[in-house]
Amino acid sequence: MLAGDPDEAAEKAELFLKERSLVAYCDTVVLQGLQLVRSDVERGVVRELRQSKFRDTVRDLVADLAEAGEAPEAKTMNTDAEAISAVENVPERDSGQRVPVLKPDNLLPDWKGDHPLLCIAVRSALDEAASIMMAHLATAHSIAARTEPADALSMANVFHLDSTGVAAVCLIYLDGASQSHMRYTIKRLRRKMPNGKIILCCWAEGIYRETLLQRRVDAKADFGAATPSEALTHCVREASAADASARSSEQPPLAIAN
Repeated sequence: MLAGDPDEAAEKAELFLKERSLVAYCDTVVLQGLQLVRSDVERGVVRELRQSKFRDTVRDLVADLAEAGEAPEAKTMNTDAEAISAVENVPERDSGQRVPVLKPDNLLPDWKGDHPLLCIAVRSALDEAASIMMAHLATAHSIAARTEPADALSMANVFHLDSTGVAAVCLIYLDGASQSHMRYTIKRLRRKMPNGKIILCCWAEGIYRETLLQRRVDAKADFGAATPSEALTHCVREASAADASARSSEQPPLAIAN
């Protein structure tokens, strides 16, 4: 992907997916590639044109993988050194295999529309690449998703944002961003769709859990996610009729008198 060769990237991905899940591929290979480019951007090595090229490579890669299933295939002999190395860095029972692929009958009504999940790149072309990957991952789990570019939530454009049928939004940042930027971005989005769930996806390299929690609370997002798999887990739980039934049957906590 860094070399701008979507065909070779797709070939390596298919080898990886024979043994590990699509979630693991997004968490490790794609996200780490995006973080590498982001690091080069911060050092002034990568210009905007190359960021756009990387985004286009990810878009082409996702298109090539559109037919790939989520569950790993039966193991076959893999002789590609890069693919073998990537597979060995992921546990055989990886986290992606624990995220269920929902069936249409298992979806809540609000999640049965054409595109109930909206993935928005908040700042850059790299964020757009991450949003394309997230939309593909969600769709592979039967949650139809669409993407919006980095300027969708600007003051000039947010009024025109199509929120019809949207149950949840993934706001995707690959850099740390400022808390004030996150707060005002989510404030604009709340005015546009007050009932939608907002997942704050902070996918900066090495982000601390405490930092993510503080940013989520400060920005008034519903959930926070440090990786694509965490964002997907929130989406699946919110979309699942079975999970909703389980939540409604839970006993409320006892009130404690002063």
